[in-house]
Amino acid sequence: DLLNASASVAQIVFTDAGNTYLCTGSLVNSRDASGVSQQIPYFVTANHCVGNSTAAGTVNFYWNFQAAACDSQAVPNYQVTAGGASLLYTSYDIDLTFLRMNNSPPPGVFLAGWDATPVFPGTSVVSLHHPSGDLKKITAGQSVDFAHDFDDLQNPGTYVPQGMYLRASW
Repeated sequence: DLLNASASVAQIVFTDAGNTYLCTGSLVNSRDASGVSQQIPYFVTANHCVGNSTAAGTVNFYWNFQAAACDSQAVPNYQVTAGGASLLYTSYDIDLTFLRMNNSPPPGVFLAGWDATPVFPGTSVVSLHHPSGDLKKITAGQSVDFAHDFDDLQNPGTYVPQGMYLRASW
């Protein structure tokens, strides 16, 4: 299951306001109204990464950007899907962006499952991501509680509560 989930995660590179950024996201599965699985390339990332349609249109997806073996720092054999994505939904408050890739991902990429069931404190959690643009990593921990994030970027010096986030102890 972890290998399949890992195959759904991509590092993304995009341009916003003339600057280039790195982030992470995951390709997710969808079902039609009758419950039949659809092969639509929906991709989920954070709003603090891609928060507008202009940035979404510049996204390149780097699949399998991960070490070939434990402790290896060799350049991985990754694949790129260029062509951007369409912005379907984004929310600053919950730090979520939902995209539809403009081009299909390569063979071997997996559509991850998802579940809207709330994650309660004490639940084991895992994150597959590219911290600071590094090779793919796995981080494990436990959910702690729900809390507001205090936003000093949008409102410098005011620390205005924004959004509701699941906090985890990694």
